[in-house]
Parts: sequence; structure tokens; C-alpha cells
Amino acid sequence: MQKVKVTRWKRTGKPTLGLLEKELIAEGLDPNLFTSNPGDAYPDHSHPYDEVRVMVKGRMRFVIGKERFVLNPGDRIEFLKNTVHSAEVDGEQIAVMLTASKKS
Repeated sequence: MQKVKVTRWKRTGKPTLGLLEKELIAEGLDPNLFTSNPGDAYPDHSHPYDEVRVMVKGRMRFVIGKERFVLNPGDRIEFLKNTVHSAEVDGEQIAVMLTASKKS
């Protein structure tokens, strides 16, 4: 897998917390709810584990090197461990995500 993988929500209907959580659990992950307020920003950092994040509500912008990704509800981003990235809420709405660590 490349350092970052983004999967866009392409299904009909809106993604719901229950549906997204159920899908992560079916993958053997233990999702946690993570909420950020408008204006929240997280400078460059990394994690010692592979990470999966799925947007539930709002929008979040991630920057990895020179690449920028804006996630909307239902969109998913996966980072390999030790991938340096930053993130910030995109817009004036609270951003709600499910996040889970993944064994590499």
C-alpha cells in the first residue's frame, strides 16, 4: 500500500455513523469517535501504527507532503504508520470522524 489511500463515498444515500461504524467493525477494527471544532488544526505529526479515518459529518483537510485531500462524509483515508501528516477542519461545521488503528 502507498503511504496514503483515499476512498471516496460513491454509494447512493448519506453515510450514517451506524453504517460506517458497522463497516469498520466488520474489518476487525475498533473505531472511536473523534470530533473537531471549526478552526481546529493539527500540525505535522505521525503515529506509530497504521491509521484509518472515516468522515461522518463535516469536512476535514489533510496534507501529506505536497498532497492535499479534503474528506467529505463517507470518505475514508488510510495512513501507513509513521506517515507525517497535518489536518484541519474545512469550513464552519463541526467535523466528526471515526478513527481506528490498524495492524500492519
